[in-house]
Amino acid sequence: AYVYTDLTQGGMEYVCPDPLCSHDDPSVCPFTAARQSASFCPTEDGFFYFAIFGTANAKVFKADLSKGTVKAVYEVKSTTVGFCGTENGIVYLEDNETVTDKNTKTTQTTFTLLALDVKTDEILFERKVPDGNCITCIRDGKILCHTPRELLEYDMTFGNPKTLFSFEGTGGFGEWY
Repeated sequence: AYVYTDLTQGGMEYVCPDPLCSHDDPSVCPFTAARQSASFCPTEDGFFYFAIFGTANAKVFKADLSKGTVKAVYEVKSTTVGFCGTENGIVYLEDNETVTDKNTKTTQTTFTLLALDVKTDEILFERKVPDGNCITCIRDGKILCHTPRELLEYDMTFGNPKTLFSFEGTGGFGEWY
């Protein structure tokens, strides 16, 4: 059977309950696309979100485990998307868009926080993440972000920044978190 570990509730959860399923034929197993994903997000209400990226535009899918269905619910602007958490019927995503300057060969990555309503599958808002920040997670109505040197907490509009931890030295936050 195809399983994942639910870190919010604990324990193993079945994505595809058929122990003999090969999970490679979409006409037999609706969860075939989940095998291509590197990013997953279970919700409190029995849904399972996953993203497939690496192509021109990453896609976010919603699996209804009780009905055995999977559907595409959102296509992001970039090639990479990550899940930041789920609270109160909202799945939070971070769209990571990297643009390379053809002349200088330098890259610039911008991050956008998206809020996806679990009931309607609509994007409730998009908010640009402050420059230099990358979202770590969303918990209790707060956004935790990190830079190479700090762990920061913001409100849900990226206002009221508060430094939770600061790192000095030769390493960086991303090297040990």
